[in-house]
Amino acid sequence: IASLDESCSQLRAQVEAQAADASRAALQISEMQQLMEDQQQQLEALSGPGSAHVRARELEAQAYRMEQASKQMQEQLAAAEAAQASLRQELQEKEEELMGAEGKVSVLRAELHRLMSLDGTASELY
Repeated sequence: IASLDESCSQLRAQVEAQAADASRAALQISEMQQLMEDQQQQLEALSGPGSAHVRARELEAQAYRMEQASKQMQEQLAAAEAAQASLRQELQEKEEELMGAEGKVSVLRAELHRLMSLDGTASELY
C-alpha cells in the first residue's frame, strides 16, 4: 500500500508538472502569435517602394520563422497534453488499485480479529 501511495504521489507530481509545462507553452504560443500579428502590421505599413520593401521582405521571413516556431510549440503542447492525459489515467488506475488494496487489508483485519476472538473463546472452553 505504501508503494502504491508513493506511486500515486509521484504521478500527481508529474501531472502537475505537465500541467505547468502545458500552461507555459500555451502562454508562449499566445505571445508568439501576438508578436506575429504585430510584425504583420509592421509589414503592411512598410510594404512601400525602396528600402521599406527590403525591410518588408525581412519581416516576412521573420514572420514565417515565428509561424514555424509557433507550430512546433503547438505540437509540443499537444504532446505534453497527451502525456498529461496518460499520466492522469495511470494515476487513476493506481488510486483504484490502492483503494482495492486498502479494502483487502480492511477485510483481512476483520478476519484476523474474528479468528483471534474465536481463538480466545476456544481457549476459554478448554
